[in-house]
Amino acid sequence: TTAIVLGCLLGNTTANSINCTVTVSSDTSDTETNADVELVTTTPIPGNSTLELLSGNKVVLQTTDLFKVFGSGAVDVCLSIMEIT
Repeated sequence: TTAIVLGCLLGNTTANSINCTVTVSSDTSDTETNADVELVTTTPIPGNSTLELLSGNKVVLQTTDLFKVFGSGAVDVCLSIMEIT
């Protein structure tokens, strides 16, 4: 199954600013594309606000790829995904 990430919202649910990192991790058998890519690195999100990623862009994920979100505090993640089976 291939997935296309159409949108990503990161919501800071705290009153204080937090930092987020979003990584696409690939372990496909094709070694030319087998790498981790950080879409954003320690990007600040002010308290009680939302950051929109991929506005107008898309990310294609293979079956074994991972879409990882790390936050220095409480963060809600909303993904808009289309799967191709």
